[in-house]
Amino acid sequence: MEGTANIVVYYNGEVVRNTYEGVSFACENIFLFVVPCTIMFAELQYRLCQSIKGDILKRVTNILYRNLVVVFGGLIQFEVMPIVDETSIQWMFHIHQQTQVQYPMIELYVEFEHIAADEVQHDTDVQDDRVETYLGMNDDSDEEFEATYKASDEDEDGDGEVRQWRKL
Repeated sequence: MEGTANIVVYYNGEVVRNTYEGVSFACENIFLFVVPCTIMFAELQYRLCQSIKGDILKRVTNILYRNLVVVFGGLIQFEVMPIVDETSIQWMFHIHQQTQVQYPMIELYVEFEHIAADEVQHDTDVQDDRVETYLGMNDDSDEEFEATYKASDEDEDGDGEVRQWRKL
């Protein structure tokens, strides 16, 4: 599937079911962004996290797609479809491709979980934890450093002489 899609993202609100149009999202916090129709699930999660207060560590816990369904006599209703993997995200784009003339936007409701900084290091679900990892690696005290690494004036051959090698 080629091209891009406009996505309206609702967050920190609620999903309202059984309305006259089926399902709706009730949120004060919304934003719009454009994604390629070939985006992978993990990349979508990452971009959602970066788009909403990128300085706060969080992970996506739930993505719901407001799916357009044409019912009796052209009446439009909406259902909710969970986005949980590559298959569901491609199905969402397939549905959008078929219905974009009637409804040009993809609507997603996203739930986030805030992450404490000490949970980030080595967490495979969190993208780009390099800064936290680096800070964690470089806060060793002198005692911890010396306990971990043996400090010595001797070099490998034991004579204490430092040699410089030149590239020719």
